[in-house]
Amino acid sequence: METTLFVLTGASGVGKTTLRNQLDVYFSDFLKHKGLEHYYKCKQRIHFSSKGLVEKIVHMELPGEREKLNAYYQQVGL
Repeated sequence: METTLFVLTGASGVGKTTLRNQLDVYFSDFLKHKGLEHYYKCKQRIHFSSKGLVEKIVHMELPGEREKLNAYYQQVGL
């Protein structure tokens, strides 16, 4: 039996931080498996060099999102 997990990812909002070399990007992932749906949200902070090049991307969990995602995975058997 084949298992399929559908994930759709997209930036849902962008806002500058107070520092000039950082940008926060908010993401929403839409997951659907075995007819059950879940939206997972997170934030990534992008750090830029003085030349405007990306130096680092930091994944930042939003409160409670990882726990909800793990509960969804358990519910659908992943």
